[in-house]
Amino acid sequence: MASSNLSPLSVVPFGRDYLIDFIRHKTGWTQRDEVANKAQLIYLCNYLSQGDGEKCQTIVAEDEYVDRHYLEDYSEYYARCFPSHPRKCSRLHFFSVLIEEHEFVSGLIGNDEVFKKRLADSYIGFAVIRPIPHTFFAKICLKPYGAFAQRPKSKILQKDIPVSLFGISLTVKTIPFLEQDKVVSACATSALWTALSASAEMSYASLPSPSAITKSASNAYYEGTRTFPTVGLTPRQAARSLKYYGMEPVILGCKAAGECAVLKEHIHSYISNGTPVMMGGDVYEVTKDGTHRLLGKHLVCVLGYSTKAANNGVGLKLLSHEIDKIYVHDDRYGPFVKIKMAVETFDIGGKEIMGLSLSIDGKRKDIFVPEVTIVGLHHKVRIPYSYIWKICTTFLAYLQLTMRNILQLNADPKTASQADLAYDFQAGQCIQILIDGVWDISLTTSVAIKQNLLNEGTFCTFNGMINKTSLLLQNMPKHVWRCRVFVRGETGESLFTDLLFDATEVPQGQLLIGYISYSIASQTMWDYVEMLISNRVWQQYPLRDEDIKQLIGCIIKFFGEKKEEIYLNTQYGPLGLPRRMLKPGETDRSDNIQLRQDTTTVRRGSAQSNWQFLQKDIRYIWVIDEFGNIVLGEDVCHDGEYQGHPTLIDGKPGRVGGELFYVEEAARWKANLKSRAYSGHLGSSRAIEAKGYLSNVIAVNFKGLLVQAA
Repeated sequence: MASSNLSPLSVVPFGRDYLIDFIRHKTGWTQRDEVANKAQLIYLCNYLSQGDGEKCQTIVAEDEYVDRHYLEDYSEYYARCFPSHPRKCSRLHFFSVLIEEHEFVSGLIGNDEVFKKRLADSYIGFAVIRPIPHTFFAKICLKPYGAFAQRPKSKILQKDIPVSLFGISLTVKTIPFLEQDKVVSACATSALWTALSASAEMSYASLPSPSAITKSASNAYYEGTRTFPTVGLTPRQAARSLKYYGMEPVILGCKAAGECAVLKEHIHSYISNGTPVMMGGDVYEVTKDGTHRLLGKHLVCVLGYSTKAANNGVGLKLLSHEIDKIYVHDDRYGPFVKIKMAVETFDIGGKEIMGLSLSIDGKRKDIFVPEVTIVGLHHKVRIPYSYIWKICTTFLAYLQLTMRNILQLNADPKTASQADLAYDFQAGQCIQILIDGVWDISLTTSVAIKQNLLNEGTFCTFNGMINKTSLLLQNMPKHVWRCRVFVRGETGESLFTDLLFDATEVPQGQLLIGYISYSIASQTMWDYVEMLISNRVWQQYPLRDEDIKQLIGCIIKFFGEKKEEIYLNTQYGPLGLPRRMLKPGETDRSDNIQLRQDTTTVRRGSAQSNWQFLQKDIRYIWVIDEFGNIVLGEDVCHDGEYQGHPTLIDGKPGRVGGELFYVEEAARWKANLKSRAYSGHLGSSRAIEAKGYLSNVIAVNFKGLLVQAA
């Protein structure tokens, strides 16, 4: 029987023997060697003693600790047993500095801020000990090794776990680990509990207990077995539990063939967004004589990965294929167990088996043969990774066909002009950069994209618009698939472009939100793609399959249906209502905008050869309306009564506005952007952008009139 007669507080140097004796005493496990040989305890001791610069040096033990999750499990099962089981747990805290007990007590009583900061800075984490033998680890929260996150393009999921140690507030950034107790939880329950712990959709405070998870998975209809003690959960039951807790489950088959390409893609695409992935399959033990013995079915929770640059071959080169290791919470060992993603092949009864090597302390321990992955997504995420992958693959195929046509045209230049050939060749070079690039397809959020953009110094355009506000102010869905293309060279790696897809849309809808260019070459490529689609070149490519047409359709629709809006936003900026108070004379007695009879509208791009309606002794004001046309009228001001820019277009939304006046000395007209109503938002910080808008107005809207910027 477990004992509870220790001091409420013990502060001791870190040591394996103390852990063994403490656990033996608290769980009532009589055989010391059984505690010492427990796989999870061995893993914990090695983890704490091999930290990269943060090896554990001190243990602070709470003799009695009320763990909410164990208390719920206790009420479901242990409280109803004939023998009495303690309902309070113990908790062990680990620190990377040496602390004496008298020092701890003194700092606690004196509320020493320096001491509390020392504790916070050296805190590694904690382990909760259940008062039952064999399966005594209720919860382990340990900081991941720093080396996990030091490799470029690696990812480890973490959350801030709040801790109160005798009133001292501490935090450990990790994902909790749970050992199955084989009564209210099995490996699948532990994996589910970890996945829910790591999910961005669930707070740590609302995390359910293992018994609640097991019940949620099996109470939808009669399973034909007892709920407790549990015999484990099937993938379908695990998915049911995710559904119960408000997530949309996605179950995908996977095998350790073809370098685990599909498995790597799904792990990368979801974990990049902070979404854990559960992985199930068979586990084979590697025996001392080198043979393999099947241990059974198992489910783990994948929480991270690391990548290593590699040759991705031809076709769509995916960053996910460069994953060389994944990190899982495996309830048989502990947190952040390493699995190598290099496929191993072995023979069982004449049958070839392919699996992944699970390593403990650098030694190959087991072979994991994956069969299924389970992901719990936000219910608004409707577009799966596989569909976005197909779109990207199809887009790449169209670009490759375009390159083939460019090369053929340059090899046999019979009909094209030299200028056209030069432009095609230049655009082709930009297209080839994308074809040779490495793609990073991952689920993310519009908030993350905008935060990323704020810190990104290489931004060029969003949908052709050069100012970051064009994206920062863009109304976007919360969940977005981002397809990021990197270019690798001798000097390193650089961003080339992003494609943004609406993850909440239906497959046949308008999925493409837009693109981000990170260089002039990238924008040149997109301009060329827009030209090909506008001229219906891509629509004539010999890819007639209906699925392919639907996949490329969202890109063709984007540049077809949205072309006008994108063009106008790029040329003149987005629409906006007048940004100032109306002046006296701009409204009538009924508070309506004064209607003017003297305005002239010149359609955008029209060959206006006759500008004789303009009088050189009159100062004009102008506004670019929502369609890109220019509306002009006299700058009227009589006796304090004004008829300014809002009266030109009845106070409706416009893009930019300004003045037009003739300068005798220069013998030409001059234009500016002096309009607080429609250009007042273009302050000094946006001078380059404003200059571009005015240049476009002069080139497109004042075509045929000798005008220069004032």
